[in-house]
Amino acid sequence: MTPTVSENNSSNISTEPMYPTDAGNTTTTLSTGEAIFTRCPEGEILSFNVTPSSDSAFIDVDIEAIDRNGNVINYEIIGSDVQIPGSLQFSDTSMNGIHVNIKAMDDNVTIWCQFFIKVRDPYPPTITSRPADQSLITSDNKLAVKWEDPVAIDNTELSSISTDRVNGGNFIVGSYTVSVTAEDVSGNTATCSFIVTVTHQQVECSELEVPENGDFLCETTEEEHHCILQCNENYHPFGQREVYTCINGHWTPSEPPRCVPTSPLAPGTSLQTPATNPTILATSPTITNTSNQSNDTSGQQLIQQYQKLTNQY
Repeated sequence: MTPTVSENNSSNISTEPMYPTDAGNTTTTLSTGEAIFTRCPEGEILSFNVTPSSDSAFIDVDIEAIDRNGNVINYEIIGSDVQIPGSLQFSDTSMNGIHVNIKAMDDNVTIWCQFFIKVRDPYPPTITSRPADQSLITSDNKLAVKWEDPVAIDNTELSSISTDRVNGGNFIVGSYTVSVTAEDVSGNTATCSFIVTVTHQQVECSELEVPENGDFLCETTEEEHHCILQCNENYHPFGQREVYTCINGHWTPSEPPRCVPTSPLAPGTSLQTPATNPTILATSPTITNTSNQSNDTSGQQLIQQYQKLTNQY
């Protein structure tokens, strides 16, 4: 008869025959009445912990077999590299269980004992480097925060190390505890944390440069700074830019303020030559409605001077 794994074994243990199929006509039993295993953990699953800071466990199983006369006889391990007593390294195989066959012989009688050995790692990883706490300032309501990756080691094999917030992700204004978790292949975990604090700070507005021939009338609210450009008499804001607003340190419009000369013509008149606009000739003290060549030339010169002056701005 070829015994198989007993029903109380866990599901990750093979259900193939436990004894070799090449035993011939020898007797395969724990006891024949002539030879017997007096000590052997038949059918059991034995778990051994790795030693601290090591990836190996020391395996020592109490096994003894005697012959028909009661004398202790030798035994040997068949079909595996397990040494008893001896050291067994943690691995996927040893973690799931190694099938051990023990064989002893008394003359032509062969007896067997079989069991399983598992190597377990009960020790968590060690986090050797965690990200530093950070206190950051932003003028916005959120900020992308990056940190140095944490580092961990394990006596067997590290499975993962992660944080519960995305490295480089956005943090809105506030204080946060970011957790770090390191896990090994046995499911043991180690944790630590660091603090990220994001503070909002309004950026101060720079002083506007006061333009020549003008000044500013300003007021400040909680979030904005407003200034109205007031030009001196006979000057006006260039490009009709009279109101300047600063939010978070940025002025709009961004062009420097300027005051440019106002037209020397009478209010309501347009810049035209005397030949096409008799109103100029009628209202200007220096340009009269006459065909006198000298007065016409004087009006032309006045207009040319104004055009030259405004082109400078």
